[in-house]
Amino acid sequence: NLLPYRCVMWRLPEFTFTTWTLPEQNALRDYVAGGGSLFVASMEVLSRLEENGFNATKLALLHAQNYIPDNDPGDVPDVIGAANDPIGNGIDVALDYTPYEDPFKVFLDLPADVSDSFTPDANAAPVFYNSYGETIGMKWPRTGVDALGRVVFLSFPLDAVPTTGTTNNRANLLGNIFGFLLPGFDGHATLALDQSDYTIPGQIVVEVNDADIAGGGSLNVTYSSTTQSSPATLTILETARHGTFRGTLSLVSQTNAPAAGKLRAKNGDTVNVTYNDASAATIERASASVDTIVPSLTSVVATADYESFTVSWTSSEPCDSLVQYGESQFLDRSVSDALLTTDHEITINGLQPNTTYYFQVVGRDPAGNTVVNDNGGNLFTNRTLAPIIPPWSDNLNSGATNWTTFSADGSQSEWMLGTPTNSIASAAHSPLACWGSSLTDTYMDYTETFLVSPAIHLAGGNSAKLTFWHTYDFTDKTESDIFEAGTLYIITAGGSQSIPLAQYVDANAGWELETIDLSPFAGQVVYFVWAHQLVAFDIGERSGWLVDDVAVTVTNVIGGVINITNNIWQANTFLSGPTSKNVKGRFGHITNAPAGEYVLEFADILFYNTPIALTNTLAPGGTLNFTGNYTFADANTNSIPDSWELAQFSGVSPLRSKTTDTDTDGLSDWAEFIAGSDPNN
Repeated sequence: NLLPYRCVMWRLPEFTFTTWTLPEQNALRDYVAGGGSLFVASMEVLSRLEENGFNATKLALLHAQNYIPDNDPGDVPDVIGAANDPIGNGIDVALDYTPYEDPFKVFLDLPADVSDSFTPDANAAPVFYNSYGETIGMKWPRTGVDALGRVVFLSFPLDAVPTTGTTNNRANLLGNIFGFLLPGFDGHATLALDQSDYTIPGQIVVEVNDADIAGGGSLNVTYSSTTQSSPATLTILETARHGTFRGTLSLVSQTNAPAAGKLRAKNGDTVNVTYNDASAATIERASASVDTIVPSLTSVVATADYESFTVSWTSSEPCDSLVQYGESQFLDRSVSDALLTTDHEITINGLQPNTTYYFQVVGRDPAGNTVVNDNGGNLFTNRTLAPIIPPWSDNLNSGATNWTTFSADGSQSEWMLGTPTNSIASAAHSPLACWGSSLTDTYMDYTETFLVSPAIHLAGGNSAKLTFWHTYDFTDKTESDIFEAGTLYIITAGGSQSIPLAQYVDANAGWELETIDLSPFAGQVVYFVWAHQLVAFDIGERSGWLVDDVAVTVTNVIGGVINITNNIWQANTFLSGPTSKNVKGRFGHITNAPAGEYVLEFADILFYNTPIALTNTLAPGGTLNFTGNYTFADANTNSIPDSWELAQFSGVSPLRSKTTDTDTDGLSDWAEFIAGSDPNN
């Protein structure tokens, strides 16, 4: 349905959890790959694609290699066009989010502006920025890159652009966009350069889109600079996309002798390129600046965490950001950000704790002038923090060292370390102190408070365990209680992943020991978070959650072997226990399995009786064998299930043997059952 159209505008709803379905994504991808042009404007599409697991489409279709969701709400107040770009040309307008203000969002404390900012991929180019210099609009492909289709993506809603005014209005913005998506749609050609700034020596890519002379093979443009003011002619050739013409022009020092295809210039010059669009009787112009001044990078500061460190620095002019780093002076890894800014910050994740890393910072300005700050030839160094190594325990009687707490705005209680005097306990499990979210029975109808453990490195083994003593009361205290619970989370990946380990509701009967298996997180640096959350319409007296005597241990458990055998190849089994695995077919062999109790369950197979689940215990370093046999009723003893004969022949005949061939095709009924084919055809 899309293919007959030269361009598709796809409108996505805002403030909903809906996004493209997978068939829609595939259709749009195929449409663009086949030469179509796609325009999308939405302040939530990247977030929704991420939440629905469609990362590949986000990257491939919208060409955003990373993004900042909601961009600190309210931080996309305006649209500023990229300098000298045909799409962004002359656009500088404040956005109006009035259409997205309503009482429902006010009730949920949601701002009207939840637009994202993002970084385009290597083959796309920014066309719109906000006033902070962050990209909020891109075109694909960038000038100088070939592609059959074209895409423009805006990470803000189109109807936030005002309709009033002359240049800075929605109609002009759309006109510029369609000038790229549909070259010549309004009878005018477009002219673009691949950069807004160039250094010397450099290469300028000139691109003209003129649908009126598609198939003509070539056209002429003129070029000049402040230094070389007399215009010269450059012939550029038609690309594989009819109507798109492209050529290159060398930018050289003013001291060079004049030569065809070379433009002499010096720092501070302006480069001018023009194209005479005869059919429209207009002259299209594009310009760029010459910048040969190498920027400086100063004030380099590194702040370490356990598995990451953050490097910040400043540059003398807007540059991109690159940190090259490694565990030796051979810098074998890097992290970059294409955002042009003077204040730089790069966070490097996935590091080893308590380890020294060497690094240098690199910046490149819009013209391509590159500078490296390697600390004067003596690389910068930074050492990640040393977390706690188990075994570790804390009876909480010596203060809150390395523990942290925080609470949401408006929370009517917070975690505190002290002696409880509430209705569920009059003493800590190991007096004097414990952590409590309500040590003294607090009157409240809302709380959201979090207790965070020290960072702990689950190193030294493959089996880890968390233990703590706790008591809690989350029962309803008023008739209007909506929700109250305590949730234990584990935080991994440098604080970027939060995984619930257990949730507690109602109440327990005094201090009790809780044990949590941490083996799946062995080898990682983790935090534990005890979160007490309450929402009610009426105030009630709440005792909350008390936690004491926290400990973590890590051991090295010798793995064992688990063998699984079945009698049919269609078998499908699921092993659960200290490790889990789905095994298909007649045989399964699992090595280095943790010791403990395992359960093997069998999936139903058509025409067979399913074996009962099997339970057994694997000893450390031992071997555990599971054997399950699928059976079937066979009244006429021909090795064919009676249920299959009933389904195929409406009866179980005593005359049907293993060699009977009902459809006389050379394959017996028994063989047809094994093959899954039709014995009547």
